[in-house]
Amino acid sequence: MSSKSKTKIYFWLKLDNNFYKNLAIKKARRLAGGDTMVIIYQKLMLESLQNNGVLYFEGVLENIVEELSLHLDEDIENVAMTLDLFTKSGLIQLNDSNDIEMLQVPALIDQETNWSKYKRNTRNKEDVKKLDNVQLLSNHCPTEIEIELKSEIKIESEIKIESESEKEHDADSEYKKLTDFYQGNFGVISQIISEDIKFNLKDYGYDLVYESMKRAIFRQKQYAYSVQILKSWSKNNIKTLSDVEADDNKFSRSKTTGTDDKSDWTWAEKKAGFREV
Repeated sequence: MSSKSKTKIYFWLKLDNNFYKNLAIKKARRLAGGDTMVIIYQKLMLESLQNNGVLYFEGVLENIVEELSLHLDEDIENVAMTLDLFTKSGLIQLNDSNDIEMLQVPALIDQETNWSKYKRNTRNKEDVKKLDNVQLLSNHCPTEIEIELKSEIKIESEIKIESESEKEHDADSEYKKLTDFYQGNFGVISQIISEDIKFNLKDYGYDLVYESMKRAIFRQKQYAYSVQILKSWSKNNIKTLSDVEADDNKFSRSKTTGTDDKSDWTWAEKKAGFREV
């Protein structure tokens, strides 16, 4: 039996022809080294795509400027000047957790799944193939055995469709619960976040998505923080609430015995300085 592949999401920026007409961009380009700062600004936007425009301070280096310099392969002074310029211009905001919010990005994000990309790339090929087969199909008279086989396939398909409809109904109900929970705790939900919740529900299941969102709220973090929790659980092969509880208990035992092994902590937990139990 083949294993089920996980859905991948591809992100990209939608820059219109007014991007370089923005006064902040024009001002940057008139400065010494301004073109470099604009490029760094665009790289920061791309780096923040998967977190809906947020760049998190991981706590690995001294400050987020050093971390971004390493991530982007850019000179630390140029990164610092870029952040300073675009923060003053109102396009970048540093929050209380030392995370950086790229304020333009949420309105410029677009995305699609690997399945959508595959369907889009193959649709034209399938249409051509159907046209090539029209003459063959019109000249082909099905035999009695083929008719019976098609009837059996139709019955099996109807049963499968009924089963899938029930699953879709359950998934829709869980999806509504999660989006309602989001709006009750994080605020008005955007289309991008709505789609992200739908993909996470499919990949991780309702229980883990709901639990990760609760933990983000407990830490007074944004929704993107819960996505990082899900990725951390997936990396550590945590697939159920029982696995989550076992992982929490493991940490509690290590804390009781005085063990200070943080090797399996997520970057968010290292950054916070403690792990939720």
